[in-house]
Amino acid sequence: MKGDAPPPSTKGLVRSPRPAKPKPPSTDVDQAGTTGKPECDKVPAVEDPLEFLRALLRNPLADMRMRHDAAKALLPYTHKKLDEQGKKGQRAAAAQTASTGRFASAAPPRLVASVKRA
Repeated sequence: MKGDAPPPSTKGLVRSPRPAKPKPPSTDVDQAGTTGKPECDKVPAVEDPLEFLRALLRNPLADMRMRHDAAKALLPYTHKKLDEQGKKGQRAAAAQTASTGRFASAAPPRLVASVKRA
């Protein structure tokens, strides 16, 4: 057959060397005083734990799971919990505050007997 040629021989060809694997970042401290870790691992030096969590939450290079956990930890400090009385209790409290001032109910009449004794 016409198109059945044997595959070319690879006997004399030289393979190109494999690219070297990148080295993991070292944790040793260099002369500049840095650890050589990536930027996302560097944490700002703050004393307030809430500021630390906010900085971690705003860091776009941080791991998404760490940012998610920071958001969960910050939630009670930034948003108040609803009252435990539920919707009916909230409506009753709103009605109580609305019934003061101009919309307050009138005072009941005085029931005092005005009898003079002689």
